[in-house]
Amino acid sequence: MSDFDDEFAEAAFPDLLDEFGISFTYTPYNGTPRTVTGIATSAALQAMAGIDDVPSSSVLIRVLSDPNDATYGGIDASAIAEQRDKVTVAIKSGGTPKVLSVVKLMNDDGGVTTFIAR
Repeated sequence: MSDFDDEFAEAAFPDLLDEFGISFTYTPYNGTPRTVTGIATSAALQAMAGIDDVPSSSVLIRVLSDPNDATYGGIDASAIAEQRDKVTVAIKSGGTPKVLSVVKLMNDDGGVTTFIAR
C-alpha cells in the first residue's frame, strides 16, 4: 500500500465507520462467522452484469482490509470466496438481517475492501 492508503485506512475510513458503519456477520466459506463493521449501501432491484440476469436487491459493502483490526474487524480481499462467503446484514436501515452471498469483489484499495452481496 502507498502512504496515502495507509493513512486512509488508519484515519479517514475508521471515522466513516464511526459515523455510518453497521455491524454484520461475515461467514467465510469453511470458516468461523465473525462480526465486522462496514458501510452498507443497498440498491433497488436490478440485474447485475456478469452475475446473472435476474433482478434482485443487492448491498454494496465496504470494510477495512485488515481482518485483525481490533475495533472494526475487516476482510482481506484475497480471502473472499465469491458465491461461497456469506454475510448476514439488513438490506435496508432498520430491516431484518438476511443471509446474503458475497457475489462479487469490487475493489481492494486504500485499505478498504469493497464487495457486493445479494
